[in-house]
Amino acid sequence: MNQFRMFTFFTVLLITVFTNSGFAGSATRWNVDNSHTQIRFSVNHFFTPVDGKFDDYKVDLWFDPDNFKGSSIEVTINVKSINTGNDKRDGYLQSPDLFNAEKFPVMTFKSNEIVSTGDNNFVAKGTLKIKDVSKEIGLPFTLLGVKELPEDMQKMFGALKRLRVSRPIIH
Repeated sequence: MNQFRMFTFFTVLLITVFTNSGFAGSATRWNVDNSHTQIRFSVNHFFTPVDGKFDDYKVDLWFDPDNFKGSSIEVTINVKSINTGNDKRDGYLQSPDLFNAEKFPVMTFKSNEIVSTGDNNFVAKGTLKIKDVSKEIGLPFTLLGVKELPEDMQKMFGALKRLRVSRPIIH
């Protein structure tokens, strides 16, 4: 049995810092600061957690925590940018046995609604697509704060998102 068949979950952690750059409807468009943003994951390899990240991704976010009309998030991740610190393992994760990066080069999440669950907690409801499988999911996130940047006449905010995806979606 292949040792990577022991995957039981896929956790994505996205820590994001955005700066605002404009408006669409009633929501503000926020730009990702890649130097402060990570899309990380953890999987179990037998009994040991293996951490990794995706180095190439795009996040398009329109968000106003006081008015959800027009708020949306879309995330596109380049599967070939998977990085666990082990080239052999990364190659296997990109292989047809798992993500099949040649045939399915990106995975995406696109929201159709963002709702508040209280105390700066929100859920972006939408479609997660990994390979040829699309699932309607809720992507919970916490708004960590908003800060004015007077030197740039902009605002920034941070958010923390966690998502658990069961292995069958990628296999």
